[in-house]
Amino acid sequence: MGLLEYGLRRRDRPEAERKTFQSILGDIRRWLSKNLYMQSNLLQISLPDFKHVMKPFTAKRRKLCRVLLTYERGLLTIESGEASTIMRAEGEWHGRAYFSPEVLRAIALYPPATDPVVISYAEGHVMLATMTISCEWVNPADELARAILDPDILDLLALGRTMPRAEGIGTGLGRKISSAQQKAVRCIASAKKDLSKLGVTQQKAITLAGGKVSTRMT
Repeated sequence: MGLLEYGLRRRDRPEAERKTFQSILGDIRRWLSKNLYMQSNLLQISLPDFKHVMKPFTAKRRKLCRVLLTYERGLLTIESGEASTIMRAEGEWHGRAYFSPEVLRAIALYPPATDPVVISYAEGHVMLATMTISCEWVNPADELARAILDPDILDLLALGRTMPRAEGIGTGLGRKISSAQQKAVRCIASAKKDLSKLGVTQQKAITLAGGKVSTRMT
């Protein structure tokens, strides 16, 4: 049950207020459907620029790691290990794509011949010219949606700090908060031995964890 569903199921809420929550939740879900799943992810880069900036990935002795491809404010960034490159691009891109370093090296060594170079994303694959690349896709908007409709452990711990205790008793959300608190205690306790080898005390670990929770409250 997400945070908004919690608002719907509160028994002490007036019927009019419950209907308002229902309307808000419906609006959010319609927005998600329209904006998260119908976004365009297509970029165009000039072929000479593409060939030039891909040269760092051609060195055979350079160790490449998992590749990250992102786009922001007109700049396409590709990172792999200690190597990275930035190039100007035109279009829309709404996520982060992760894929194999071997694929990146092949693209750098044998770039496409089409100008402009077209890069797009759909259904778990990046398409670069005629090449289809399997990738892991992370959309920041998806992460926000999950936080709204299905809070993670940090969201629940933050809510546990701010929500009046009486409101959580006997509710599904209250049980989730309690479970998250117990899980956090177990995680810190189980990591105590390994952390002590690094000079990190259990109290320090609790402080660090608390700082993470605090960031969700701001």
